[in-house]
Amino acid sequence: MNAATDTAVRDFFDWQDRLAQRVRPLDEARVHGQLITRLQALLRERLRGLPARVWAPGPAVHLAEGARTVHPDLAVSSDEADLCSGLPLHAPSLLIEVATAATAGADRGEGFEQARTLPTLREYVIVEAGRARVDVYRRRADGGWLLDSHGAGEGFVLAAIDGTIEVDALYEGARLR
Repeated sequence: MNAATDTAVRDFFDWQDRLAQRVRPLDEARVHGQLITRLQALLRERLRGLPARVWAPGPAVHLAEGARTVHPDLAVSSDEADLCSGLPLHAPSLLIEVATAATAGADRGEGFEQARTLPTLREYVIVEAGRARVDVYRRRADGGWLLDSHGAGEGFVLAAIDGTIEVDALYEGARLR
């Protein structure tokens, strides 16, 4: 090859790299939406006939401290006031965030810090949009939190819905990196 061809090939690969970096957030956003929809369906199925409800996407949740609200991707509550009055929720037992590269730090940091101020919260779940991984933070009897991580081929138990969700079922059809 000559110098002009080498430069054209190098420019093409540089262009592909730049394009891939722009497309990656769009792919993650698509998977984010797919996972929220899939989670909502799986949770609704599990809650059928129980005095509980799943809200998605982005339900307003009133924090115990002050008058602030947060907007997790999904929330589950069996509190009668929440079931009757609608939003904002005051007593959810389960909050779920679908984390992308852009939101993962906030979901694991400030999001979890704010969520655990809710006295009714039993579980805080982070579902990763970039790979098949689910982290379940569970409140212990002493008020501390225990982390359980789950990947492909595993299931994760959610006490708030009295059931298990299979990671593979959750990610079925999602295009991961």
